[in-house]
Amino acid sequence: MNCIICNSLRLSETIWGGYSFKGQKYTIIRCANCGFMFLNPFPEKYILNKIYEGDSYFDNYYAASTGIKNYI
Repeated sequence: MNCIICNSLRLSETIWGGYSFKGQKYTIIRCANCGFMFLNPFPEKYILNKIYEGDSYFDNYYAASTGIKNYI
């Protein structure tokens, strides 16, 4: 597998353990060359649309404790 941005083969799994959506586990991959991070396997377009649909994704996964609508 190559980086989808710079085509490098220098990839590593991140320490965050991955992401799970509707029973499918996705590993978070980081490119050692450009630093881009992406999911493996790369989700199909309709899955990406479901993951990022509305504000609930950001409210559930990235909401910070400093107040409403503040994100990491």
